[in-house]
Amino acid sequence: MPPQKMRGTIPCAILICLLPCALILYGLVEDGTGTDTLVSSAMGVVSALAITHLLLQNPSGLSALLLTKPLPAMIGYLAWMGFVTVLSGSAIGERMIEWGMLAVYLSVGVIVFLLLRTRPSLMHGMLRGIDALGLLVLGTFAFSLFFDVRDEMNTGISRIFGVYGDSAAWTASFFFVLAFARKQWAIFAAFGIFLGLSGSMGGTIAAVSGVLCFLALLVFRGRLKPMYLVLPVLLGCAGLWLLQGYGSIPLFDRLLNEEVRNFSMNARYGAYWTALRISYEFPFFGTGFGGFADTALEQSGLDQLFPLGFSAVYISNAQNQYFQALAEGGIIGLGFYVAMLLTTIRWLFRLESAEPDPVVRQFLGGSFSWLTAMAITNQTAVWVMPHSLNAIVLSLIIGISAARLIHRNNFLRYIAHQRIAVGRASFPYRSNPRA
Repeated sequence: MPPQKMRGTIPCAILICLLPCALILYGLVEDGTGTDTLVSSAMGVVSALAITHLLLQNPSGLSALLLTKPLPAMIGYLAWMGFVTVLSGSAIGERMIEWGMLAVYLSVGVIVFLLLRTRPSLMHGMLRGIDALGLLVLGTFAFSLFFDVRDEMNTGISRIFGVYGDSAAWTASFFFVLAFARKQWAIFAAFGIFLGLSGSMGGTIAAVSGVLCFLALLVFRGRLKPMYLVLPVLLGCAGLWLLQGYGSIPLFDRLLNEEVRNFSMNARYGAYWTALRISYEFPFFGTGFGGFADTALEQSGLDQLFPLGFSAVYISNAQNQYFQALAEGGIIGLGFYVAMLLTTIRWLFRLESAEPDPVVRQFLGGSFSWLTAMAITNQTAVWVMPHSLNAIVLSLIIGISAARLIHRNNFLRYIAHQRIAVGRASFPYRSNPRA
């Protein structure tokens, strides 16, 4: 007998999707300046719901690993960066929203977990909300594939989901294929399309290295033949050749002025060297969250040449998350940041190896591959520091959504069997009517 429809399903689904949808509209009409804090809190709430949904599927062992493995490194990284920021006397700025994000993840996660344990009728509504949100995220990422982060039309959208420009586009391509494709050739097609429409030359390099990393991981696991590694190399060469005639600027950004086109890559390299010089001057404690941009602009002199231009914006961050962590937090801050990535990757790998549930294993495998590739490709790509923690948790949301789309029927049957088993366990000593 199929389970009866529970009360509160539709209202709960609406509530889960309402706030992110409202913030998306807000990001479309604004330039994204004041959106980060609100959006990070909203995505933290939805992230807590998604993680809670996963905990309720398999609470034995999974919850303990989730709460003990990655969090110490995350808390250590945030605490150290906050300490050096206060010590340096620099402005806190929007980068300190990481503290608020972590607090939201923990507090809302505990509240929602307790709520669902006492009110299991909210479970189905939460699942519908996560499905709708996953489609919304995938659709927005697909849209961002055609607009660079420098385009004002896309600034609010990029900030909402915590991942900027190039990284957002190819990450979305991978999870889109994971959710809707069953053939390996679709992975090559998705990445090939992205290489032709890449946001910048740096994004193309990041995409090529990310594809190679992901495919090498598949070869290492025996899921792909080694000869297929040749195909993305050819696609990458084609993408580089295509972008060579456009001055390292994407196909859809040709309307930008000549100043931006001629200074794009120079600003990237200047950002690298500026971050290294700052790291040499502040090797142990760094400049803090708010001090890096001011120090970088002052040392480069670009604040005088282009006070409101594209180059000044590019030089104000390191264009590399490792350089950024080293310049802002010193050697200790970089150690905490790398530990945060490595513990999360190791946690996902161990969970995937030991997880018997195919639904959970599907999501863990996608998240592991994504995070491993991102940790390597960000040596050449742009993944802005204040949103890195948000992006890690966002990968969990997309992974859950993809797994739910692929295994929808099996998962619903699993939930139904669990409810039937609980109902039978409530009457273990029912007498035999024939006795």
